[in-house]
Amino acid sequence: MDMSLAYLDKEIGYSKELLDVLYKCTLCGACDVMCKRCIDNERLEVIEAFRADAVEKKKAPLPVHKKIIKNVCDKHNPYGNPHEKRSNWLQGKQPFSEKPEIVYFAGCTSSYLHPEIVLSTIKILNAASVNFTIMGPDEWCCGNPLIRIGDTKQAKKIMAHNMKVLEKSGAKKVLTSCAECYHVWKVDYQRLREKEKMEYEVFHTSEYVNQLIELGKLNLTKPVKLNASYHDSCRLARLSEPYILWKGERVSFGRTEPVKKWRRGTNGVYEPPRNVLKKIPGLNLVEMERIRENAWCCGAGGGVKWAFNDFATWTATERLDEASSVGADAIIAGCPFCKWNFKDTAKKTKSKIKVYDFVEVVAEAI
Repeated sequence: MDMSLAYLDKEIGYSKELLDVLYKCTLCGACDVMCKRCIDNERLEVIEAFRADAVEKKKAPLPVHKKIIKNVCDKHNPYGNPHEKRSNWLQGKQPFSEKPEIVYFAGCTSSYLHPEIVLSTIKILNAASVNFTIMGPDEWCCGNPLIRIGDTKQAKKIMAHNMKVLEKSGAKKVLTSCAECYHVWKVDYQRLREKEKMEYEVFHTSEYVNQLIELGKLNLTKPVKLNASYHDSCRLARLSEPYILWKGERVSFGRTEPVKKWRRGTNGVYEPPRNVLKKIPGLNLVEMERIRENAWCCGAGGGVKWAFNDFATWTATERLDEASSVGADAIIAGCPFCKWNFKDTAKKTKSKIKVYDFVEVVAEAI
């Protein structure tokens, strides 16, 4: 915040050191939630606006982030994999409805790096006889990497495309297994369009599975023997509250006119995944010390894993050690980014803790 003010007051300019600090933030939102207990201020939006300004003035992004942006714009995924292979996990099968009630947005990381997440989700939906479809070749990256890096101009083009594909499907619901995609569809698209209300509903698989169980459409009867800790992925947890459009100004004594409603992280998606995991026979859920809005970030977000992988590895090591300290032999997350970083770190550090995505464990229990 001090750096942002100093920049606006023209006391400092862009430098290698400033960009290094600016882009080492995972944008996990912990400071945003913690600091709002003392004074209301949108710290996370300031950091993202700072990055967007740096990109607009061509002082950023970092070299590795330029490649990510190019990959997303040219091949519609940050990894640079061929777009035509995005749905290879289908293996020629097309078990989808022509008139779906919900569209499953697979996402880049699940599609290319962890297809077991997509396949587990499909298994769950089929078991519950859900009328759904996918975007298939029309699905592009949600735009999360570009938004976090600061290239909002390109992100808006991607958003317009994905919104058009959703509209064409006729469905009014979007489902995703990825916390990052979930946040983009639920929060960022609304924020970028400056809309007061979305025209569609967004569900993370943990929310949707919880509903299916409550409606009696899905039964988890097969034992899954694990002592597991559930990791609250940042953009599914403290950052998942609906975006509230506000236009006004801060006046004397920190008051806002008109009154601003703050997103404090307390109403994130916390209970649905825990409710489901507790229903799986044989699974013993052991909570870590830092959970819900106080959870420790996995370290992969905000473009950090691409640019500062050592820092991302250290961050993930902290979380894996925390899970081990409470007797967990596995950690379960609701985001392929978290799984990617946790598995990568566990391999590097030779940790014995197992890493699962939420839908993998649920699919195993069917």
